[in-house]
Amino acid sequence: MALEDFFRTYTTDNLGQIFLTGNLNVEAYRKVNFMLITDSGINMTVNCEMGTYSGGGGGGTLAQPVAQFALEFLRPQIHTFDVLGPEFRIVLFNGPPNTDVPLQGWLLLQT
Repeated sequence: MALEDFFRTYTTDNLGQIFLTGNLNVEAYRKVNFMLITDSGINMTVNCEMGTYSGGGGGGTLAQPVAQFALEFLRPQIHTFDVLGPEFRIVLFNGPPNTDVPLQGWLLLQT
């Protein structure tokens, strides 16, 4: 098992995005469990993607969204995904540009 937590304040970029995890290698796992909330009142969309981002020799992304939902406001919900591809990432978008967003959450990779 691997656990990562997100208990800190993140700043959106000039497009209102937060790249929460980067591209995580999940090949050695069978499940991804994830929970994220905020108490900021800022509305954002959470996008979870799985596939490959390295693209091999030809470049390009071969990943697709596995879930998209509104950022939770103090009502935690655990989202669980079967591992379908070698990489996983979480991106928040539709937020206000250059804004601090306090987040609380975790990501658990299960073997």
